[in-house]
Amino acid sequence: LWAVLDRDRFAAPIERALGFLESLTEPSGAVRYAASNDERSSWATLFTIQAMALTRLGPSDDPIA
Repeated sequence: LWAVLDRDRFAAPIERALGFLESLTEPSGAVRYAASNDERSSWATLFTIQAMALTRLGPSDDPIA
């Protein structure tokens, strides 16, 4: 949401959020639901991919992108 509203204004929180997501990401690319949980979560992985794409590429009109 921050990336869509004002990417420059919210740059610091966006970077912190991405850093947190990266801290939960396994070498395989799978993402854990929480630091205290070793189980890989397909939902957490998908939402992480979506968040990273949105912050790096910006919003898209393509519903599948």
